[in-house]
Amino acid sequence: MKQDRVNLAKELGADSGLLGGAAVPDEVKALTNGRGVDCVIVCAAAKTAAPVQQAIKIARDRGRIVIVGAMPLDLPRDEMYIKELQLYMSRAYGPGSYDTSYEKQGIDYPFGYVRWTENRNMAEFLRLVGRKQITLEPLITHRFGLQEAPQAYQTIMDPAGTSLAVLLRYPVSYEPESLATFAPQRRLEISQPTKTGKDLGLALIGAGNLARWEHLPNLKKIPGVTLRAVQSASGARGKSYAERFGAAYSCSDYQEILDDHEIDVVLIATRHQYHFEQALAAINAGKHVFLEKPMALTDDECRQLFHAVNEKGVQLTVGFNRRFAPYYLDLKQAIANRPGPAVINCRMNSPGLVGSFWAADPAYGGAIVGEGCHFIDLMYWLLESEPVFRARKTGASCGARPNTSRTSGFPGCSTSPSCDRRWRTRYWGKSSSPQATKIASSLRKISPASGRSGRSPRSRGSRFRSSRSSPTERSGKSAS
Repeated sequence: MKQDRVNLAKELGADSGLLGGAAVPDEVKALTNGRGVDCVIVCAAAKTAAPVQQAIKIARDRGRIVIVGAMPLDLPRDEMYIKELQLYMSRAYGPGSYDTSYEKQGIDYPFGYVRWTENRNMAEFLRLVGRKQITLEPLITHRFGLQEAPQAYQTIMDPAGTSLAVLLRYPVSYEPESLATFAPQRRLEISQPTKTGKDLGLALIGAGNLARWEHLPNLKKIPGVTLRAVQSASGARGKSYAERFGAAYSCSDYQEILDDHEIDVVLIATRHQYHFEQALAAINAGKHVFLEKPMALTDDECRQLFHAVNEKGVQLTVGFNRRFAPYYLDLKQAIANRPGPAVINCRMNSPGLVGSFWAADPAYGGAIVGEGCHFIDLMYWLLESEPVFRARKTGASCGARPNTSRTSGFPGCSTSPSCDRRWRTRYWGKSSSPQATKIASSLRKISPASGRSGRSPRSRGSRFRSSRSSPTERSGKSAS
């Protein structure tokens, strides 16, 4: 549509260049001896199907059309049928895009079966740039400093603009000496510290939705607790949370938290696979820990945390919040007054923990360890005893959802939960000193299920029955 773009394409190696319009199909026939082109790659972004319809007209018999741009696909079926055209949708950078095992776990596709993967496409592009077979400099029409990024985006979005490639430059010299001495900034000061000598200094580890929706709002309501720091692998999100909830600083390096002597308590709300290592490091640094469930992924890791807590004399609380719900408080009182053994049946349903969602991955605990632990802990708390035997049966799966039943026996009672058990204790630590008692009280208040008088705990469709009563809990999303 622009003559200067056509001229640039020819300068960079294109054999031919045509201006868009009604004459394009005839011009293509003239260039291909009346046959049409083998493949048409449609990179246009349009509100109509005109680009893809023109692609059908210029493609040869049994040719190929590849859709890269975003546009409606109002395709003339008869014309595609007569030519027997093949239609392909290009997804991102090639095979491997959006595949968790490829992008996150680094499991490559066999070369003999998939020649061009996402990574190989990019590697080949860089090779061609390095050999100067692809020249990027003529494509750059505008250059901006990083601080001028809003203006750069306005230039790109301007319909009347002439931008092609817009380059953002970071405020650092490109001299080798400057690059050799460059050090990334791992900590950002946000506000002046407001902690008093009596306050508990708390650091949040993991700036996710659970922290934003539950933990941070609850912390602001607890007297004597000051949010000192927010640590997140995402620097931008950590800074945003720190500014919003009044932290003194944000950081991307966990060691900053461990070395800060003004931090008394560490609240860990990261993904499950990081819980053990982060909790153990905080305990060894002499800090008290509120750890979102699950405590860890294996029995051995749980035992290591248990021994570390006893050795360091600090306090560890795991975020099993069901026991704080008013509904279960009433149920526990009813069970305590039973005349004989109790039979408890707990059924759990987690419809969201399936597919490619990270928490559904068995390597990170899956639904059983990640969610079922809530209800295993609940039964231990209701019965105030530890199991003396356990038996598990895995039944047929419903689609991608595993079905597992677990039977555990307790002294003086028996339980039959429809979920797995991976650990027992949820709360350890010494609480003899006044400060430890205060810490314990504050940590319990952090639990998202507390303070909701008259409301049942939020869960992903759980149902609980006892020998004395059989109320039903049906609700939406889990609090954690």
